[in-house]
Amino acid sequence: GARLAAEQLEVPFLGDIPLSLDICEASDAGTPVVSLKPDSAQAQSFMRIAEGLAAQVSIASLRQRTTIPLRAV
Repeated sequence: GARLAAEQLEVPFLGDIPLSLDICEASDAGTPVVSLKPDSAQAQSFMRIAEGLAAQVSIASLRQRTTIPLRAV
């Protein structure tokens, strides 16, 4: 699954989300499962993945060190 794909693509595996009826019901209602059932295993998985993604974005931005050229007008 996702773990194998991450290994093959040489990218960090951020986690997996257990499938459940809660996710389907929350999605159908237009409400994130994190809001509807924040203590559920699914919500906790989403939060761990979001935290991992934020960390990876932060690391990538530090490595890139992009500068924006300024022009005097």
